[in-house]
This record gives sequence, structure tokens and C-alpha cells, in this order.
Amino acid sequence: MSTPDHTPHHQPGSPGPQTTWGHDEPPRRSWFARHKIITGSLVVLGLFIIIGAWGGDEDPADSAAQPSATSTSSAEEGADSSAGSPGSTADESAAEEAPAETSVEEGTTEDAAEAPAEEAEAPAEQAGGDPQQGDVVQIGDFEVSVTGVEGGLAQIGDDMLGEEAQGQFVKVMVTVENTGDAAEYFLDSEQKLIDDSDRQHSTSSASWMLDEESLFLTEINPGNRVEGVLLYDIPADAVPTAIDLQGGFFSSPVRVSLDG
Repeated sequence: MSTPDHTPHHQPGSPGPQTTWGHDEPPRRSWFARHKIITGSLVVLGLFIIIGAWGGDEDPADSAAQPSATSTSSAEEGADSSAGSPGSTADESAAEEAPAETSVEEGTTEDAAEAPAEEAEAPAEQAGGDPQQGDVVQIGDFEVSVTGVEGGLAQIGDDMLGEEAQGQFVKVMVTVENTGDAAEYFLDSEQKLIDDSDRQHSTSSASWMLDEESLFLTEINPGNRVEGVLLYDIPADAVPTAIDLQGGFFSSPVRVSLDG
């Protein structure tokens, strides 16, 4: 018994058998087409690399040589200028040294001019020691001379109106002349008596009891001269050795020795 043949037979004029393997897949695009952003970035990066390569073709040695050539040209120009004026360097040096020499000479001249003025302003004691009793000294607008000293006085005034000393009274007789152009007060409180222990004593408030002319707050007109007494109350064992005379609050005191 034969097996029936189920193989289909191709009929003339009819399409042949078709074999189906599955659905047809669409054609796939390239990687660059699917990643447009990355592709564009790579293109731009490539352009930068190419431009940089063209710009870097310049030889660094040429660039370094240009400043050197410029420096060499400047040096040559400077040498030519110096060679063109051989005496210029010496002249400039002499011009620079000239002001210094002038300054030295001017400073010497000024010092010489100021020296006599400083010597004139120096206190009398710097010229040859302290002025002595009887010397005339200038203090402010006054010329003062100590004409005498009397110490060891236990009392001043009389029995009716007098005062006893705490230690001893000392009288210093002076002559005062106003050499200024206006009336000035000669203040006895500014005149300080110095003893042998280098102590400084002020005038006594009992000056108004003196028989002689007291110089307590005395106003002297310009050109006038007065004679008076400065009264001090100092310890009984003290010895007056000097007096510091002063002509005003802004004048410097001058020490007059009383040893003579």
C-alpha cells in the first residue's frame, strides 16, 4: 500500500511557493546618525584641534629671536648715540656733581653765619662761668645788676612794726633797668636765692616792711632804672651762694654768683 504524496505540485502559471522566515527588519542607521549631538561635538572639537595645530606651526625659536633682535637694535642705537657724543657722559657727571658741591658750600656758609648768632644767644654763664656780683645781665627786657648782699638778719622793721626771721633774713640789693619799649613788671617772686646746699628760696612776704625800696611787683617804664632790695628768709646755717634772675615767664633764668 503506497503512501499518498502530500507534496504540493507547482501548477503552471501560478506563483511558486514562498518561504516566510519572519517579519522583514527596517534598515538600521549608522552610529553617527543616531548620536547627532555627540557627533556635532566631535566635529567642533576636531575643528579646534586643527586650528590649534595651524597656529602652533609658528616656530618658537622665531618668536624668541624677535625680542632679542629688538634688544640688540636698542643696544646698538644706544651705543651709536654714546659714540656720537663722546663728551656727554663726562658733562653729565660734572653736572650731577656740581649741585652737591654747591650744597656743601652753602651749608658751610649758613653754619658760619649761624655760629655768631648762637654765640650771641648763649647765656652769660657759658661765656666764662656764672656772672658775678656787680655784672650786668640781660633777662628779658631788663638789665639787672646785683650790687650787694647782706645776711644774718634776725629781724626787719622796727619794734613797733617789724618781723622776726624764721631762720635769717638775707637782703640782695639790685639795680633794674627796663630796656624794652613798653612798661614791664619786675616780679620779685621770680628771683630765686640759691644756698650752699643748692636749695632754692623764694622771696619773703615781709618785704613790705623793709626800710629800703622793695621790688615787690614793681612796674618799670621803658628806659627807667630802679634800685631796690630782694628779701629772703633762709635757714640760719645756710650761706647764700647765687641768685637766679628771671625777667618774665617766658625768659630763661640767669644765675649770678654771690661768692665774690
